[in-house]
Amino acid sequence: MADHCEDQLRQHPLVKFVREEVVYVVKCMAHLHELNKTLDRFESEYLRRVIHKFRTDVDIQSLELMILEIILLHALNKYQIGSAKIPAIIKLHRDKPLIRPDAMVRINAAAKLLAILDREQYRPTVLQRPEEIVGRLILHLFFKEHVESLPLALQLIHAAPRLEYINGVVCIELNEPDIHCRYVLSEPGAIWWLHWLSVKDIYPLNSRKTVSYYISAYLRSIDDWQYPSVSVATLKLLRKTDLSLRISPIHYSYITNFFKSQSLSRTAFLRILTDKKVQNDSERSDVSRVMTVREKRSWKRQTLRERYTPVDLQEAELRRMLDLLKPDDDRHKTGRLAVSKKELIRMFTEWLIDNQDTYSPYLWLLMAWIKSLLTDGGQVKASLKPGTIIDYVLSIGPAFLSLFCQYRIDELEPDNWIDLLNELGQNISSAHRKGFVIYLASYLRDSELVPDLAVNELEVAVAHGEVDANLVSPHHIELIMSYLMKQEGTVCRDAILLLGLCFFSGLRRNEAAFLQLADFTFAVETNGPVDLYVRPSVRRGLKSTAARRILPLDVLWPDNFLAILRDKVAYRRSQSLRATGTLFEDSKSSEEAFHLITDLLHHVTGDQRLRIHHLRHSFANWQWFRLNPSLLPAARQQLTLFEHPLFSAEQVERLHTRLGLKPVSRKSMFVLCHLLGHNNPITTIASYLHLKDLAAYLLLKARETIKDKHLTQTLGRTKVQLRRDCADNLALRLSFETKRQENMLAPIPYGKDLSPSSPLLHDFVIKAKTDHDVSKRNLLGWASILMACHKLTPEQIAENEGMHPDDIRRLLSAAETIQNACSGRGRKLPLIPNLAPWLAQLMREKQEFVAQDEKEQRQSSSLRILRFLLERVQNKLDQKDLTWDVIQKACYNLAYVVPGKGFIVRSPGIKKTQYFLEFLHQLGLKANHLRLTLYLDPEKTANEKIQEWYKALKQSPLGDLVFEQGYTGEFDYIKQAYRHTGALQIALVNRRLSTKGRRQRVYLSFFQLMAILSLYLQ
Repeated sequence: MADHCEDQLRQHPLVKFVREEVVYVVKCMAHLHELNKTLDRFESEYLRRVIHKFRTDVDIQSLELMILEIILLHALNKYQIGSAKIPAIIKLHRDKPLIRPDAMVRINAAAKLLAILDREQYRPTVLQRPEEIVGRLILHLFFKEHVESLPLALQLIHAAPRLEYINGVVCIELNEPDIHCRYVLSEPGAIWWLHWLSVKDIYPLNSRKTVSYYISAYLRSIDDWQYPSVSVATLKLLRKTDLSLRISPIHYSYITNFFKSQSLSRTAFLRILTDKKVQNDSERSDVSRVMTVREKRSWKRQTLRERYTPVDLQEAELRRMLDLLKPDDDRHKTGRLAVSKKELIRMFTEWLIDNQDTYSPYLWLLMAWIKSLLTDGGQVKASLKPGTIIDYVLSIGPAFLSLFCQYRIDELEPDNWIDLLNELGQNISSAHRKGFVIYLASYLRDSELVPDLAVNELEVAVAHGEVDANLVSPHHIELIMSYLMKQEGTVCRDAILLLGLCFFSGLRRNEAAFLQLADFTFAVETNGPVDLYVRPSVRRGLKSTAARRILPLDVLWPDNFLAILRDKVAYRRSQSLRATGTLFEDSKSSEEAFHLITDLLHHVTGDQRLRIHHLRHSFANWQWFRLNPSLLPAARQQLTLFEHPLFSAEQVERLHTRLGLKPVSRKSMFVLCHLLGHNNPITTIASYLHLKDLAAYLLLKARETIKDKHLTQTLGRTKVQLRRDCADNLALRLSFETKRQENMLAPIPYGKDLSPSSPLLHDFVIKAKTDHDVSKRNLLGWASILMACHKLTPEQIAENEGMHPDDIRRLLSAAETIQNACSGRGRKLPLIPNLAPWLAQLMREKQEFVAQDEKEQRQSSSLRILRFLLERVQNKLDQKDLTWDVIQKACYNLAYVVPGKGFIVRSPGIKKTQYFLEFLHQLGLKANHLRLTLYLDPEKTANEKIQEWYKALKQSPLGDLVFEQGYTGEFDYIKQAYRHTGALQIALVNRRLSTKGRRQRVYLSFFQLMAILSLYLQ
C-alpha cells in the first residue's frame, strides 16, 4: 500500500513523507476499526473519528487526507467496499504583497487624484489647450476605465476607435497587428470619449510627445493639485494602492491584467452578450489538407503496435531523413538544396507509405509532421525554410521519442497526451524552443491524430499566450438541451448528461466519460444535497492531485437536468451493477455523444472552433460571476445575459449557503480553483477567465451615471434619457444637437459587419450515429431492459434508454403473451425470465476491466452457459446466419412446457421439435446436452407416426440422438391427445455437474428471453 500511495503522490511536494504517513493513517484506521459497524462500507462516523486523529499541521493533514482517499479508492476498486465522503482542504495562499509599506504614504496623493477625476465628472474644468484635454482623458482611462497601461491609453487616443454599443453597454475596441484590446466604458467614460472624438480633428496630436507630457500639462492646470509632477511609475503605484484597498489584490490582478488572461475574440464577445448565432471569421483547419485519408488509415494501423523499435534506431532514422533538408557539405547552411521542395514532399510521402507497418509509430508521427510543415507551412508562416523545419524537429524530436516510446499509443487519452507534452516542454531548456511543443500539439489536434487535444491546457501554451479563449452562453446550452430532450436514442440521452457534466460541473472530457456510480452521493430527499466525487478510477487517472475534488451538484445544476442525472444513476444501479460500474455504458457511445454535442455547438453558435473543452471554460467564467454576487444586481439591470435563471438571486444565495461563503470574500477565487481542480488562482485566471472587460466594468463602473453639467460642457446641447430596461444602453438614449454631430459621434452597433442571426435548431441534421432503431441493440442490452422492468416504470426505463415508453410497454406485452401461452395450463412461466443474477455479472464484465483469471474464478456454470448462448446468438445475428423468424419458430416448443416438472418441455409436434433441434445446432449445442424421453402409446399411436419420430431423432441436425422410452403409466398425467401423436420430453442438461446430466433452469429462461424478443422484434 505504501508503494501504491507513493506512486499516486509522486508529484506531491511532501512525497518524502508519504511512507511514514501511510503507516500512521493505517494505524489510525486499525485502532478504530471496531467503530465501523458494517463490513461492506466505511461509515461517515468512523471516518470522522479517523480524521480527528490526524495531525494538526495543515500540510501534513492534507497529505494524510489524500492517503486516506487513495486507501478508500483501492478498497472500492479491489474489494467493492464503499465509503462515505471525506473532506478536502482548500488551502488559501497568502497573496503576494502588491504594496510596500512605504507606498502607503502616497495614499493621500491617490485619493486627491481620484477626487479630482470624480469632480471633473460633476463639474468639468474648461480646458483650452489640447494637451490638457488629452492628459485628462489618459488619467480617466487609466484610473477609471482600467486600461492596462498609460502608453496603451495614449495609443487608444491616437487610434480614436468609434464607440460601439452592444446589449446594455458601450465599449471601444482596438484591433491592430500587435495588439487586440476591448474596454467596456462607464457612462461618464463614454461621454469623455465622445468629447475626444468631437475635438480630435481640431486638435491634432504630436506623435512624438510622451504620456508624461500630457499628464503633466493637465495636472498643472488644476489649481488644487499641490504635488510636484508625477512619473508614470508613481501613477501606476497610485492606482495599485487604490484598487488593492478597494477590492482584493487578486481581483486587482485579474481586471488590470496583472495575471495575463486571454480576452474573447470579437465574434465570441458579440455572441455571448447577444445570445445570437455569429459565424466565426476564421474556419476550422481543413483536416483533409493537414493529413490525407491514406495517412489517417496508416496512423490507425500504427496504433495497434504492441512493441516498438529501440529509440536509438528511431532517432538515427529521424536524423537521416532530416539530412535531406540540408544542402551539400560544400555549400553554406542556407544554400540551395540538392532536390526541389516538390521532390522532398514526394520522398517523405513515400517514407510514410513504406513504413506504415513498422514498429515505430511515434517516428512515423514526426515524419508526418515534417511532411505537413513542408506542404502547408507552420502556425504563422505559410512557407517554412528547410533550416527552420530542422530546428523545429531536432529541438523536440529526440526527447519526444525517448519520452513517448515508453507508452502504447492506444492507452493514451487526451489528458495523458497533455501531461506528457508538458513533461516534454520541461525537458527543453530554451524558452524560445519550448514553443515548438505548441506547434506539434496543434498539428496533432488539427490532423485529428489526437482529436480534442486541449492545446491551451499546456503549461507552455499559457506562458506563450496561446490560450484558446472561447465560451458558450447559458442560453445556447438551454437551446441544445431542449433539442436533445425531444430526441430519442441512447446517444442523445448520454449527450444530455455529458453536456451537463462539462458545462454545469466543469469536468474535463475524460473525467465526465468515465465516471463511476460510486462517485455520486444523493440525499434521500429529492431536493437534498447531491455530491460528485471526482477521483481516479481503474479506467482513467486525473491530471494532478489538485484534480481530486467534490462538486455540490445540487447548487450547480438546474433542477430539471439534475432529475435526469438522478434517474440515470438510479437506473444503472437498478441493473445490479457494482459501485465501480460506469455511468455510461461504453466509451463508443460516449464518443458519439461528444461528437453530437460538438456538432450542435457549431450549428447553434456558428463558431466552428468551439470544442468540448470550452464548456469547462464556460463553467469557470459563469461561476466566477456567481461567486461574486455583488456584481449581479447591476449586471441583471444592464445585460440580458445575466437574466438567465443561473444568475438569479435565489440560485446564487443557495450556492453561497451550500459552500459556506460570505457574499464578499477572497475565498471565492480559491473555491473556484477547487471546483476546477487547479492548484492556484493564477492558472484559473491565465487559462480560463476571459471576461475581464465585463468583470472590471461590473466591479467598479456599472453604477456611475452622467451628470448634466458633464454632458453640457462636453457635448453641448446633447440630451440623455434615463435607463428604462435591461438592453436600453447609452447609445439609444442619447439625443444629439445636430444631425452632423450624430453622424460623426453616435455609437455604432458592435459587430455590425458580422451579421448575427437567431440560433435555430429546426434545420439541424444529426451527423453522429445516433440511430435509435430498436433492432440495433444487442441481446445483452435487451435483456438488461427487461430485467429493469422488475423495479422501474416504462417511463423511467424509456428516459434512460432513449426510447419511447410505448416501446417498453410493447416489450412487456410480448412478455405477457409468452407467459399466457406457456404453459397451456397450470402454473405459468414468470413474466420476466429469471436471469437477473447472471445478467448483472455479464453487465459488470462489459463495464469494468476484469482480469481473465479473476473472471474464470468467479464464473458459475449457469453464468458460463448464459454467456455462451448470448454470444453465439449475437454473432449469428450479426453475420446474418440467423434470423428472428427462425428463432420464433424454434421457440414455439415453449408452449409445451410442463409446470410440474420444473418447466420441462414435452412436445407433441415433430415439425416444431425439428425447428427446435435445428436452433440448438446453430447455438453450438451437442447431443450430450440433451436428455430425451419419447412417450409412445402402443395401442393408440399409429405406426407411421412412430416411424416419423424414430426418423426425426435419427436424422436430427445434432446427429443420431439417444432417447429413453417413456413409462406407459405416465400417460395418465399427459394430455390424452398425446396418446395419438406421441410426445418427446426434452431436458437440457449439464453433464459436467453430473454424469447423468443435471437440468439447469438457465436454459429455459434463455429460450423464454428469445421467445419474447422474437415476438417483439418481428
